[in-house]
Amino acid sequence: MTENIKQIIETIGISNLISIVLFIISIFIAFYFYFKSFYRIVYSTEWICKRKNDLVDWKNKDNKFSTRLLFYNNGRKTITSDEIKKFNIKATGEIFEFFVLQGINQFEIEKGENELDIKINFLDKSKYFVLEINHSGNLKIDGKISETGSFLQTETQTWLIINFIFFIFIFLNFGYNFFIYLSPDEPEKTNMKMIGLNFVLFILLTSFIRYIHRIFFIPDSVISKYLHTTDKWNKEFKNYYD
Repeated sequence: MTENIKQIIETIGISNLISIVLFIISIFIAFYFYFKSFYRIVYSTEWICKRKNDLVDWKNKDNKFSTRLLFYNNGRKTITSDEIKKFNIKATGEIFEFFVLQGINQFEIEKGENELDIKINFLDKSKYFVLEINHSGNLKIDGKISETGSFLQTETQTWLIINFIFFIFIFLNFGYNFFIYLSPDEPEKTNMKMIGLNFVLFILLTSFIRYIHRIFFIPDSVISKYLHTTDKWNKEFKNYYD
């Protein structure tokens, strides 16, 4: 395997290989700034059921839930009402009450029996607002913004699957090369080179995953501040501090 990699590098040439790597990096940087230049709103949600049972029937329509919704401007422009084409939150049951946990001056809300109509006054880049809604049934966010269309929900199941596949790949790759390292048929110097190459690969892939996360997602510090719960049963939110 090492000989194949060496042969590829010799065929391409060191200078050409460096140029290709720098070109790929520049493409990622250009894409990042281009993509972030649009009007963008992303959001994450977390919900709890305050019943004291350890196991909760989440599909029971008579249950009452509390849901926190965090809306974040991760573009590079200030968003005003002119850019928002539609923004409402609907419940399949009833909305009993809502609270504004952060950003009270950034929007206005009109409440119906099972719907909240929201009008954004302004939302600067890297700013956010947080709602907590007590309701029955499920909530649906229907939001559309100029240039980028629907609001994007972050921390979805797809992202969890991507992270899982990434870590499985890294684990198998390191395991294979550690096995080769212990093999008496391969020179120790060659084995150490392969382990070093895998470590570089790990750093590059980790940086790429975090790069994708920065484009699409909300900072972890904001998520943990408002959306994390006290335990795995999701019966209570952690305290938040402004």
